[in-house]
Amino acid sequence: MSGDGSVLAAGVLTRNGDEVINSRRHTRCIFTALIFLLTLSATMLAQTAQEKAERGEALFHEASALYKQNTPESLAAAAAKFGEARVIFQQLGDKN
Repeated sequence: MSGDGSVLAAGVLTRNGDEVINSRRHTRCIFTALIFLLTLSATMLAQTAQEKAERGEALFHEASALYKQNTPESLAAAAAKFGEARVIFQQLGDKN
């Protein structure tokens, strides 16, 4: 280490503190961007969960209508749709 500067923990050599200030601004910008991305991700996940729930409900109603037809083909199709709906609801954590 020379007498004209100091070494920061991140390995930045500074002479008068300018690099320290720039490093702090840079860190603040990165932190702000990270918070924004995390918030955006959480919003997208919530929308995705809502869309999945709506898809599960639609599959359940389609399966119910097929079940009421009571033919071998419609019962087989209803079983498949009930199964798809069950998987979606399990992924969402629905205990019912």
